[in-house]
Amino acid sequence: MKVRKEAVILAVIIIGLSLYLILNKRDRNLYEVPELAPIPVAEISKLRFASAGDTIVMTRKAGNWVINDAAYPGDANKIKRVSELVANLKLATLISESKAYQRYELDDAHKIAVQVWQSGKLVREFDVGKTASSHRHTFVKLADDPRIYHAHENLRSQLAGDTDAFRDKRVMSFEKEQIKGVHIQKDDQQLTFKKEIKEAAEEDASTQSQQSGHEQEKYHWKDAEGNLADANKIDRLIKDMSDLKCQRYIDDKTKSDLSNPMVTLTLEGSETYALSLFDKSDEDSDYPAISSQSDYPFLLSGWRADQVVKFMDEIQTNDKEPETSESDDGTDLDIPKN
Repeated sequence: MKVRKEAVILAVIIIGLSLYLILNKRDRNLYEVPELAPIPVAEISKLRFASAGDTIVMTRKAGNWVINDAAYPGDANKIKRVSELVANLKLATLISESKAYQRYELDDAHKIAVQVWQSGKLVREFDVGKTASSHRHTFVKLADDPRIYHAHENLRSQLAGDTDAFRDKRVMSFEKEQIKGVHIQKDDQQLTFKKEIKEAAEEDASTQSQQSGHEQEKYHWKDAEGNLADANKIDRLIKDMSDLKCQRYIDDKTKSDLSNPMVTLTLEGSETYALSLFDKSDEDSDYPAISSQSDYPFLLSGWRADQVVKFMDEIQTNDKEPETSESDDGTDLDIPKN
């Protein structure tokens, strides 16, 4: 009798759980996750990311991105990545209808409010909350829907950041092969180097002395007195400057606010490229700097700036191989090569 009673109770529990699961499944079927139509990335004309700390407005003008009213040049690659994310936003699952926005960092103090314009028309609005524990989804809320969803991708890490995070950090750019002259000034010292094309006889002699498989260089560098300079050091400096990016911009100063540079590097090519470095404070590892290709002062990383600062000392201490010539009395004289 006792066994039969326990069996009946167990059966009732099983039936109850089955009904709960069935009904719960039916209830979930009532909630269709919105399917958002993709936006052609090429047609996105404006993006706005607003948070409690900052508001960033990126606008496409004449094919280029500019940021905020100051029209700072935007980082084209980074803005393209975030454009693709917001244009192809996909919702995975419904998470909550409770409006517990603070729990998911969708409250006003934590959310990133995103707006997307297509060809001048506002076409998408949603809020970005915290990243899910899987780090592959983000909690989001659509502007016209109070419910909270999982969205594909880690949106938070891509969209978070201040204005400086989306600015183009490139402060100098050129084709390194076009550079024909290098001038560097440090304190009262100046050095100038000119690239010269090798004569045919020089090329033949140089080819014989090089190891097999090495490409023959067609030029060499000479200083103001006509002495051969260390081409490897000069070429390496030019290469480092040909795609130079800063750490961040100095927003509370203009270029004219910086004076008396410690080092100025000038490169002569199809145009003149100039970089000036200024003394840094003891607390900073980065150097204040200005460039002829940037309208704004910026901070250059310490290790990159040190390459320029140390260049003059390194190139001056470059040892030249002496030529040996015989004097009238038969003794050997060491005559530096030119």
